[in-house]
Amino acid sequence: MPAGWLANRNALLCVSCGALVLLGHLRWRQRGLWRDLGAALLALALGLLAGEATLGILAYVAAWELTQPAPRWARKLMALLPYGIIVVAWRLLYDGLGYGTYGSQLYLDPVHQPWSYLGALIERWPLLFFAQWSQAPVDLWLFLTRDQQLALLAMVVPASAAVTAFLWPAWRHDRLVRFWLIGMALSLVPLCAAFPMDRLLIFAGIGGFGALATIAISATAPGHGEGRVAVGAWRTTVARVLLALHLPIAAGLLLIRTAGLPVLGTVVSQGARESPADDAVSDQLFVFVNGFDFAVGYTWILRSREGSGPAPDSVTRLASMATDNAVSREDERTLVIAPTDGFISAAIDGLLLNPDRAFHPGEVITRTDFQAEIRAATSDGRPTVVAFRFHLPLEDSRYRFLFWENGRITELPLPAVGQQILIRRSLPSWSES
Repeated sequence: MPAGWLANRNALLCVSCGALVLLGHLRWRQRGLWRDLGAALLALALGLLAGEATLGILAYVAAWELTQPAPRWARKLMALLPYGIIVVAWRLLYDGLGYGTYGSQLYLDPVHQPWSYLGALIERWPLLFFAQWSQAPVDLWLFLTRDQQLALLAMVVPASAAVTAFLWPAWRHDRLVRFWLIGMALSLVPLCAAFPMDRLLIFAGIGGFGALATIAISATAPGHGEGRVAVGAWRTTVARVLLALHLPIAAGLLLIRTAGLPVLGTVVSQGARESPADDAVSDQLFVFVNGFDFAVGYTWILRSREGSGPAPDSVTRLASMATDNAVSREDERTLVIAPTDGFISAAIDGLLLNPDRAFHPGEVITRTDFQAEIRAATSDGRPTVVAFRFHLPLEDSRYRFLFWENGRITELPLPAVGQQILIRRSLPSWSES
């Protein structure tokens, strides 16, 4: 993903600088040369300028100090102080220049949204921990409903506990394993600010692979390492399974996932490829009655920047394609939509929504071409019925009503006043039209 997604290539800079931070710190602590500390601090500053993901490497710096038998705790904390100064200076510069995000669930700011971030940490950490050890495709999290996510968590937590049970004896007896595992566990903490994706495991993999290698050697050659761990047949079997999973199987999955990267481009460009492209488009508002934000938003971007067709004047989306939607016409200007599972029932529909935002019956939201009135809402503040009243009659040439049907985009036959139609749940097309 970092190689195939242009906006994520900073992750490669972050992990490269991070590796230099860790190497510089280890050399400083082992040789006592201040120039090694200076090199580590410079690499940290450069990494933070490339991306905040560089914070993940400080988990290994802290883990090294925590797992060393000497010196005293005060000296260990003093060894971490220079890194803390760099991070504080970076954060002040970060805020002072106006960087950061707010008001969406794409990325949560632990400083400005501490409670939202804490809730995300509790939920996302076990998911990422399990994905690191199991190769589970955590990217699918976005396409699940909230109930499906909770059901998945109910399975992930005991599975993660089982992995922890496997790791526990090596943790107790081998200081090197403790270093790798503490670093891996702590490196996931800042990355839980982003929605779960495989690409977030780039720092966790450092500790995961180091721990697995150390444990595998111990499991197949008892007595190796700092401690002598009692190795049962089941532990040897699990170690071999994990080695197979993270070597030959992982290599095969890498090819599959790399080949699947163009799918992302296909999905987000579907709106631009399949929407109407006649001469009237440039003066029209594309109203996607159902859909999802990325495909809808990129319709205008790709049309206007790549010349793939006439760009509409603007685009908007009314409801999700992840659930069935009952669409009724109240009068000549008003559509009332009632999704089966309510609005924002799937994670992907709430990515651009402020997690602290609650909707209330009677609330009216004004947009350029229409007003949306919340008619009913759930106890957790999600709308269940919304009336969209447009400024002009729905048949006016200003509007082009579109919807996803069987994975394809088509024009919506508007219902007559007093009539209702049902738009079935749909998924975007996974292949070029």
